[in-house]
Amino acid sequence: MASNTVTTLNGLFKEVYAPMLKWLMPKSLRLQNLVDFVPADQQPGNNFNQPVVLQHEHGFTYAAAGSGAFTISAAIPGQIKNAQVVGSQMLLESLLDYESAHRASNGGKRAYVQATQYMVENMWQSTRKRLEIDLMYGQVGLGTVASVTTAANSVITVTTAEWAPGIWSGMEGAILEFFTAALTTEHVTALTVKILSVDLAARTITVDQDLVTGPPTGGAVAANDVIMFAGQRTTSAHNTMAGLHAILANTGTLFGLSAATYSLWKSCAQSAGAANLSFEVLQRAVAQATGKGLDEDQLLIVNPLTFATLLTDQAALRRHGDPNKSQAYVIGAEGLEFHSQVGKITIQPSIYCKEGYAYLFAPDLFHRVGATDITFRLQDRGDEFFRHHETTAAYALRNYSNQALFTEAPGKACLVSSIDNA
Repeated sequence: MASNTVTTLNGLFKEVYAPMLKWLMPKSLRLQNLVDFVPADQQPGNNFNQPVVLQHEHGFTYAAAGSGAFTISAAIPGQIKNAQVVGSQMLLESLLDYESAHRASNGGKRAYVQATQYMVENMWQSTRKRLEIDLMYGQVGLGTVASVTTAANSVITVTTAEWAPGIWSGMEGAILEFFTAALTTEHVTALTVKILSVDLAARTITVDQDLVTGPPTGGAVAANDVIMFAGQRTTSAHNTMAGLHAILANTGTLFGLSAATYSLWKSCAQSAGAANLSFEVLQRAVAQATGKGLDEDQLLIVNPLTFATLLTDQAALRRHGDPNKSQAYVIGAEGLEFHSQVGKITIQPSIYCKEGYAYLFAPDLFHRVGATDITFRLQDRGDEFFRHHETTAAYALRNYSNQALFTEAPGKACLVSSIDNA
């Protein structure tokens, strides 16, 4: 019987999985499906650099008829500066024990697939899920604590506005960290907090620690604390990209440019007034973005509950439009489409969108940039996917991502908040 080798495993991996991994993309991953990844060879230098127009020219001169050789006003140049963004890294490692690997490689392609397909596909889906969460809420957090019990296994209730079912489904076993609202103080430091169970209907997460009376350092977890995956942040810096929410909520420096200095670098904001999201509120959001130059087709990402409300709202409004004209509302299998004052708006529900928010933006103005999209082919290792694990009788398989979400026109997007799907 032939001996099992890394070469055998690598060869079979390339033959079996390399073609398939190009299309394993669930439809629920809205941002990854809609926002293209810009290859590294199209990114100049170590950073992704994008010239952006931040200020118009203002050196105009006005003169009445008959003014003769009037004096020309001094030039007031516009501002075109480089926005810079560097990708954030994410790596996942899984292990295949020697016994299973030996049987798989000696049994041919079919045995290999049976031994590895669930591990490989779960790695792919798990990493895509984490990436989607970062693209939505990187640097913001997974949710905000509403309350927490004092039991040995604390039960955390997440605030309704900050709850997104897609973030938490299947997350049993994940490790969490907790920060104050300002993200400057970490609670329960030096304590590993693992998710034991999730109740999507009750918006609760049960963990394996007492987070109120039991934490060794850092203080108890309490209302308004921010929940993050372990390693996403330190008390002084983020280890993840700025997600869609962070970009649209920014009022300070983003990609090296100041939203406080340049109004075009600050996204619009629209409140739903602690009520259901309506088409009237949506049109106000569009009007704000239009004032900053929006003339592209837009996408509105909403929570599934918000989408259900908009469907009801649309049904009441449809009688006012001719279905054969541009103002018609069209219900689709995966979204709702209508025409605003500047173009088409497609409304799509996302299980990763928190209940209290909606995000209006033009997908053509957003990009995913960085060294690489998710890949099992690591730098300088060629087609060597598996390697011997250092401390365990197993082979290690890793996937890796280095990317960030970027837009050259934050002002053309709008963050809709204070949605209450009552």
